[in-house]
Amino acid sequence: MLIWSRNSTPRPMQRTGSILTFSLIRFVGSPAAPIWLLNLNPGLQQTDYHHPQHVVEMQRRSIALEAENFWYLDDKFSGTSGYDWWRKKTRRLTEHYDLTTLMRAFFVVELFPYHSARYKPTKSLLPSQEFTRELVRAGCKAEKKFIIMRRERQWLDLVPELITANKTELLNVQGSWITLENMKSPGLLKCWLDDVEDKMD
Repeated sequence: MLIWSRNSTPRPMQRTGSILTFSLIRFVGSPAAPIWLLNLNPGLQQTDYHHPQHVVEMQRRSIALEAENFWYLDDKFSGTSGYDWWRKKTRRLTEHYDLTTLMRAFFVVELFPYHSARYKPTKSLLPSQEFTRELVRAGCKAEKKFIIMRRERQWLDLVPELITANKTELLNVQGSWITLENMKSPGLLKCWLDDVEDKMD
């Protein structure tokens, strides 16, 4: 059984300091997507305090790995920090590919699943991170493609199988732009997205 067929919905964790008492956001999109974006953790904006019900429902479906696509690119979720952030980071790609292609192509995995204004690593792995490790290992076995957006060393330490996986990294990790120009191997991303587009025709 593939690891992403498992339905796992952990409880929210109470954290102090920069990490607030929000439900975790480990994943966005469907693990069936061919390109996995390995990110650091969700940021924190004022709109995160008051999500409408349809956003909360999609977050719950994402935690359970039941989302059908990279839904934060959908205009139905405009006005949320996730929509604003991901539409901004992928804007250059929309000059070459339509949103349907991008929503089908990407799946986001967060290294640390809790909202924070500033990231601070924990001393040991959380149970949710252990699940994330097994999920990414399964993705490696399934020959998924990976873009390591931030904390490459931590991702490789967490999942050593990534060392030999089909992957690329960002040139500018601070900007976190998902563009051909910001890839260490821009030809890979173009090839991957062209393949997704071709399969949709």
